[in-house]
Amino acid sequence: MSRLCRQASGKYMASLLRQYAPTWAVSIPGVLEKAERDTLLTQVQGTTRERMLRELADMIEISCTQQPLVLVLEDLHWSDYSTLELLSYLAQRRERARLMILGTYRPEEVQLREHRLQGVRQELQARQCCQELAVELFTREQVKAYLSERFAKSPFVSDLAVAVHERTGGNALFMVDLVDALVNRQVVRPHGEQWRLTADVAQVGIPERVQQLIHRQVERLPDAEQRLLEAASVAGTEFEVAVLAAAVQRELDSVEEACEQLAWQGLFLEESGVAEWTDGTVSGQYRFRHVIYRQVIYERVSAARQVRLHRLIGQRQEQGYGERSDEIAAELAVHFEHGRDYARALRFLGQASELAWQRNAFFEAIAYAERGLASLDRLPDAGARVSYEIGFLMTLGLSLGQTQGLAHPEVERVYARALALCQQAGETTQLFPVLVGLFHFYVLRADFSTAKGLVEQLTRIADQKPEADSHMPALYCAGMCEFFCGDSQTCPPGLGTVRGAVRSRTTPFPYSSVYARFRHFGAIVPGVGRVVFGLSGPSIAHQ
Repeated sequence: MSRLCRQASGKYMASLLRQYAPTWAVSIPGVLEKAERDTLLTQVQGTTRERMLRELADMIEISCTQQPLVLVLEDLHWSDYSTLELLSYLAQRRERARLMILGTYRPEEVQLREHRLQGVRQELQARQCCQELAVELFTREQVKAYLSERFAKSPFVSDLAVAVHERTGGNALFMVDLVDALVNRQVVRPHGEQWRLTADVAQVGIPERVQQLIHRQVERLPDAEQRLLEAASVAGTEFEVAVLAAAVQRELDSVEEACEQLAWQGLFLEESGVAEWTDGTVSGQYRFRHVIYRQVIYERVSAARQVRLHRLIGQRQEQGYGERSDEIAAELAVHFEHGRDYARALRFLGQASELAWQRNAFFEAIAYAERGLASLDRLPDAGARVSYEIGFLMTLGLSLGQTQGLAHPEVERVYARALALCQQAGETTQLFPVLVGLFHFYVLRADFSTAKGLVEQLTRIADQKPEADSHMPALYCAGMCEFFCGDSQTCPPGLGTVRGAVRSRTTPFPYSSVYARFRHFGAIVPGVGRVVFGLSGPSIAHQ
C-alpha cells in the first residue's frame, strides 16, 4: 500500500485512504503531512480491529470503480495473522467489485508449520469464496518451452530439457534454480546471439537455495519422522514400508501410519502401490515426490549410518524375496556394496550380470561384471575370489563377444585369464565353456592351429562326460574348424553322433540350441541339415 501511494498515480490512492480508511492513512508513512496526520490521530484513537478491516475493504472496493484491481499476495505461507484475516474478510464480502486477489503458497510449508492459512483456505472453499489452482509438475515439453524462451535459437535446448526434467522432476522452483545455477557457473554461457552448453549438466550439483529449502522443511518435522525420511532416502527413490520398518527398527503398522500421514499432507512422499513378498509380507509402497528430495535428505545421513541402513535394508529385502531374490539382484547388490557386506554383494552382482546377459542387456551385463571384478579384493576367502572371478569373466566374455565381436582382443584377454584361473584352481566345471569361448576367438582370427588344439581339449573333456550336452559343442567346434580349414567332408559323419546322442536322452532337449550351433555352416554342409532334419521332422529343421 505504501508503494502504491508513492507511485506517479499515488495521489489517487492517498486520497482514498484519507477519505475512506483514515486509520490506515495515519499508519502508512508519506501519505499525510504532519499536521493532517496529527489531526487524524486524535480522531481514530481507540479504533477497533473490525473498523480497520472494514475501512480497508471499503477503500479497495471504491478504488475498483475506476479500474479493475488485482492484488497479488505472494508466499502466503509466511504471512502473519492480520494479513490472513484481511484476506478472509475481503473474500467473504458480498458487495460486487472488480477485484481479484491472487495468492501463492507452498502447501508443504503450510503443513509443516501448521500455518493458519490451512484453516482460512478450508473455510473459504467451504463457502465457495475461493478457487485453488494446484501448480502441476512441468512435462518435458513444458520444460523445453521454458528453455526455448530463455535460450532462444540455441540448438542444445532439446537435450538440455531432458536433463533438466530428469534432475528436477518438473518442479518449477527446482527447474528455475537449476537453470540459474547452470548460467551462474557458466555451464550455459552466451555465444553471439545464441547460447552454448559448455559442460555436462550432471557436473552441477543441487542449487544451494533448493538444498536450504529442503533442509528447513525436514528440520520442522519431529525427530522420528526425520529419521524415517533419512532411512527412506537410503532405501531408494521408491521403497516398501516393510524395508523402512526394518531399517528404523519400528513396528510395521507404526511406520505405515507415518508414511500415510506424510503422503496425505503432501510432504516428501506419495503412495505408489502395495508390495507382496514371497515370505507373505504385505506392505505399502511409497516414493519421493521428487528425486531431489531423496538426494538432499540422503546427504544428511552420516557415512556410518548409511552403511548400517544399507545392510539392514538389503537383509530385509533378501529375506522377503527369498528364492526370488534374483529378481532384484541389482538392487540388493547396491545395498550390500554400500553396506560393506561384500560376500553378498558379489553374489548378487553375479546374479545381476547373468540375468542381464539372459535378457540380451549386454552392456548392463558388462557393467555388473566389471563392478564385481573390481570388488574381488575385498573378499577375504581366496577360493571364493577365484570362483567369483571365473564367473564374472565368463559373463564378461560372452557379453563382449556380443558388443565388440568374438574376435576382439579383449575377448581373448578375458577368456585367457579365466583359463589360467581354471587351471590354477583345478576348476573343471567352467573349463569347458572357457575353452569354447577361446575357440571362437581363434577361429575368427583364422588361427586354426590353436583352434585345433582347443578342439582336442574339448573332445577329451566331452569323452569324460557321457551326457550329450558336452559332446555336441565339442563336435560342433571340430566340424567348424574342419570346415574353415577347407575339409568339409569330415564334418557330416561325426555329426551323426550328435543325432544319436540327442535321441538317447531321456529328458527333453532344446532343439533350438542344437540348430543354433550349426546355423553358421548348415546351408553349405549337407550333413548338418540331415542331422537337424532327423531330430523332429521337417518343421523343426525349417524353424
